[in-house]
Amino acid sequence: MLIGIGLDLVDIERIQRIVTREETSFIRLLLSERELHLYEQLRAPRRRTEWLSGRFAAKEAASKAFGTGLSSVVTPKSLEILPDSLGKPELMIPAVLVNQYKEPIRSHVTITHTKHTAAAVVMIERIEAVINH
Repeated sequence: MLIGIGLDLVDIERIQRIVTREETSFIRLLLSERELHLYEQLRAPRRRTEWLSGRFAAKEAASKAFGTGLSSVVTPKSLEILPDSLGKPELMIPAVLVNQYKEPIRSHVTITHTKHTAAAVVMIERIEAVINH
């Protein structure tokens, strides 16, 4: 059962300006420790900006899919997005959101970018129990 879908677009140059102005504080507010480790492994400045923009868009999209928006309860840092074994982005859903649903939930995340824009779509679904007759 579908819980929600979120979509977000981010201007990559806007993220670059924010990072140039306040790199440490912005990155510390946005990324978890594990995400920060992945970010620091990227060497090319442009690739870092694209990656960061994609993560920002995905976290915004996830907060929209849950219907919470980014807040003091659902922070960008708590919406951790890590690659699975094949490199596909995967949302680690915070306990505060998991506990709202009686059945397990799962997410689907896609992130893309052009030269100027990063975009992400997040779908959240409730996994309903299958009853065999």
